[in-house]
Amino acid sequence: MKIRQFGFLFRLFVVGVFVTGGFMTLGTEAQAHGLGFHVAAAQGESGHFQIGGSWDTAVAENRLINYRMNLGLETFKLKNYWGETEKLSGWILENTLGFRLFADDKVRIWAGPQIITGFYKEDLGIGLGLSLGANFHLDKKRSLGMTIGARRSEYSGIWDYSEYESVGYLRLDYFFRSKNDYFTKN
Repeated sequence: MKIRQFGFLFRLFVVGVFVTGGFMTLGTEAQAHGLGFHVAAAQGESGHFQIGGSWDTAVAENRLINYRMNLGLETFKLKNYWGETEKLSGWILENTLGFRLFADDKVRIWAGPQIITGFYKEDLGIGLGLSLGANFHLDKKRSLGMTIGARRSEYSGIWDYSEYESVGYLRLDYFFRSKNDYFTKN
């Protein structure tokens, strides 16, 4: 059963990445997940700020792989092709595939790649990044997540130009976990 679910999710991931830049997965009753909200800030000339919602398939569970989706509003400044500074604001969708590095009943540490898609007024942003995160379990239903990472993004506007940017970021997540999302030793 798990192999069939993984195959379905993998095909959905491939189609989602190539068609829309992101994807959503369907869960079953036994699947654990967490819903929460996040605030993020990035270092650099651009001064990124982001706020939004988060969804994770294994906030506390002792699984090898987790998927995290962040959907939020982002605002930042970007120097364009002509040397002018533009303020971009819009929606951002981040898809992260995390691999467990360590897990116990108090913390889950993971790392993995990230695909970013941003939709702004007259611009589209696409990026790749790497993330390192830790989920600290406050009790049986709530967790605090901290993620640090780096990403490289390209922004394309309606005037046929492209701008590139590299940033490091820190994200804080507050998760409400499902009843099935808890640590168990394998």
